[in-house]
Amino acid sequence: MNIDIQQADALLFSCDVLALKYAQELYGVDRAVVNCLFSDCLDVEVNILPTQTQLVPTEDKLTAPQVLFVGVEPLYDFQYKEIRQFTYLVLKALSEYKELSHLALTLHGMGYGLQLSKVLLAELAGLHDAIAEKKFPIYVKRVSIVENHQGRSKRLQDILLQILPSGILATNTKLLE
Repeated sequence: MNIDIQQADALLFSCDVLALKYAQELYGVDRAVVNCLFSDCLDVEVNILPTQTQLVPTEDKLTAPQVLFVGVEPLYDFQYKEIRQFTYLVLKALSEYKELSHLALTLHGMGYGLQLSKVLLAELAGLHDAIAEKKFPIYVKRVSIVENHQGRSKRLQDILLQILPSGILATNTKLLE
């Protein structure tokens, strides 16, 4: 599958599914998505326990027709190992989804001190794990990591070129660190 970095607002990014974490509270993009999807509700309760997933139709409130929420540990326990597991769970949860050719993810950990290159590597490693175990949607051709911040997006593109020079992730891919 092709991996790319896109500088864009995740709420406006065109893809088949936008996958987000739910770290037992709403933060950043996941908060913005929930607010957008349920703006007409006064009191929305999100309860997705770690390793649970929930695929939600956006009903044209976002550009992506579906959002996948993956429950993860609380934010400050969401480190590199958990980020790897998150992206693995994303592909595993979508493995039977036949309408998926383009998946979008966001990057995690920038707001609480994780290193950009290590976070990207953890996300790629989780995707690779799912591919290696054949627990991924077979029709997915492209995974975009969406980053709204222009400078960070450029750094991510440079890092991706170092880690994955071909931009293609497959079972035989050796991730360069």
